[in-house]
Amino acid sequence: MNIKFKGWIKKQLIIQANGLFGSLDKIWPDVKDSKWIGGTSDGWERFPYYLNGLVPLAYTLNDKLLIKKAKSYIDKIILLQSDDGNILPSNIDDNLKKDIWPLFLLLKVFSIYGNLSKDYSINEVIMKALKYIDNHIEKKPLADWAKYRYFECYIPMLYIKQNTNDKSIHEFIKRLAIKLKQQGTNYSKISKSWNKTSSNWGLDTHGVNIAMALKSNELYELLTGIKDKFNSKKMLEILDKYHSTAYYHFSCDECLSGTSSYAGVELCSIVEAMYSYEILFKLTNDTFFLNRLEKLAFNALPATFLDNMNAHQYDQQVNQIACLPFEKKQVFKTNKNEANVFGLEPNFGCCTANFGQGFPLFALSAFSIKEDILQINIPLSAKIKLNDGTIIECVSDYPFNNKVELIANKDCIVKLRNYNFTNSDDNQDFIIFNLKKNIKTKYKYVIKPKLINRNNNLFVLYYGNLLFSLPIDYKMEYYEYSKDNVNRVYPYCDYYFIPTGKFKYAFNSLEFKVVKCKYNIPFDRLNPPIKIYSNFINVDLRLKKDYQYVYNDNPHNIYNKVDKLYMVPYGNTYLRMTEMSFYNKKNS
Repeated sequence: MNIKFKGWIKKQLIIQANGLFGSLDKIWPDVKDSKWIGGTSDGWERFPYYLNGLVPLAYTLNDKLLIKKAKSYIDKIILLQSDDGNILPSNIDDNLKKDIWPLFLLLKVFSIYGNLSKDYSINEVIMKALKYIDNHIEKKPLADWAKYRYFECYIPMLYIKQNTNDKSIHEFIKRLAIKLKQQGTNYSKISKSWNKTSSNWGLDTHGVNIAMALKSNELYELLTGIKDKFNSKKMLEILDKYHSTAYYHFSCDECLSGTSSYAGVELCSIVEAMYSYEILFKLTNDTFFLNRLEKLAFNALPATFLDNMNAHQYDQQVNQIACLPFEKKQVFKTNKNEANVFGLEPNFGCCTANFGQGFPLFALSAFSIKEDILQINIPLSAKIKLNDGTIIECVSDYPFNNKVELIANKDCIVKLRNYNFTNSDDNQDFIIFNLKKNIKTKYKYVIKPKLINRNNNLFVLYYGNLLFSLPIDYKMEYYEYSKDNVNRVYPYCDYYFIPTGKFKYAFNSLEFKVVKCKYNIPFDRLNPPIKIYSNFINVDLRLKKDYQYVYNDNPHNIYNKVDKLYMVPYGNTYLRMTEMSFYNKKNS
């Protein structure tokens, strides 16, 4: 299957390639001068993270220069592999050598590269490294990050299993999977601590570890045939109860942070949860995971970047009143006061290295082959060429529009994702279409605005899988400076967003008017693709004691003044009110 993406998703991928991510190997020492490619800078997880975005970006755009760049980096790293199979830079610190987590990550990247490039010479490199891991952990059991992320090694193991019929290799994969789980962290056990928040940083409640772990037991079952009752949905049940956010993720800044609308959510946790949902859907074909994936891809992911993707946040907030270093009491439990500033490397550089996987891997999850039939999991615009020469074009502006058009160059069967955004009894996941040669087939989803109770007297507005927010007018300031031998100069500098507009409102009506707008790029802050108009009542929100730009959720006073305002998609905002109370004449 060959896919050529079109529409808004292609624009977004190009924006990423032309933005900060596309310049990391020119401006950022941890990529530009990494020990992985013979330099003297970071030699641990950051360059593999970078490749984890570069490889899928290159192939989703079918960009020959990016593909050439990705291959050249991979070829350089392969030369590091020693006779025993290890692939780690020789000049890293001894304490880093004890933790083989980056090797799991690198092999995951190699497996993605193998699938996309069809360069199966990588298989021997992966297999040799897996044997090294097997021998290494026999002598030095998993520790630190590797102990909490052991299941990331399951991705290349599954890749090898799917690309060989050798029974001895299958048995080796099974034994290694069991050994890794035995030495790894027991997430069922540590989940008992997830019912609270903590100001102390810890691996047990680290949001990125948990986001990665969501897929762990389903992968384990596939590799070994052994089922674990503590699966992804059990984990999400706990996280949703104690740490849920408006876009169905869990708060973590960096560790689990409760249900406050002002809690931070780390960018790394978003892209890693997306990848877990992508894997889980591939394993189960359960659209529950696609809905989770879409809510992150359409809302949380774009909101944490400038619309040109030249800067990103470390932590975002559902109700985000300002983006600048907090001067008073710290709202983030385990991060610095600058974590919600947009910049090159705010708070910590892991997200700078890791964010690149988000949109490309999401795009690749939109289409799959099930029983020799094209299955459109997410209706993104694309032209898909199947192995038998069938070409199917999907024309769609979803999620910003509810129409889908399909056309093929020959008679064929296609499965199209069906969405149940209403309260009907129709729970069908996919619709089967018998396409006729060169005859356009049209389908229209039913999508209406829906106000959802988030508990604690707070509500959010959804339109399909798009979350909406009241945008807050702002003044933007940017700052250029040098830090850690890196020049943070425009456009890769820090950006502060300071509120200048009103934001003390509550929902006042159940009537919502949807207006579709002309737009150029999907997450443009000034020209959003959709606006939803409604009435909002003025309220008096009071600052929480000792905090800056953090308010009590429940209004101190309700005023009679009502304003007609518009909301925009969450991903089209820098400053916003998303979770708000509801007051009308009956309850005010």
